[in-house]
Amino acid sequence: MQVFSTFDHSIYLELAIVALERSGIPKSQILAIPLEVKDDHFLIFDSIHQSDGISLFDIAAGLATAFAVIGVSVGFILTWGPIY
Repeated sequence: MQVFSTFDHSIYLELAIVALERSGIPKSQILAIPLEVKDDHFLIFDSIHQSDGISLFDIAAGLATAFAVIGVSVGFILTWGPIY
């Protein structure tokens, strides 16, 4: 017997899958496939109304912060200080 159903992905779906496993259904017999289609394009800035989870600005800001902290730390070794 095969049972098919559609659900939105949430923590409740994960809990239902765990309950199925605990009831004796092997993990190899359970298949969960997301129904949402991901777009290939992404935006540079995410907004409040639409966020795809990938933002080039977030990556750039994180790298800039990391390199600034490393640069200032190494700069204290220089004779003119970290500003040089």
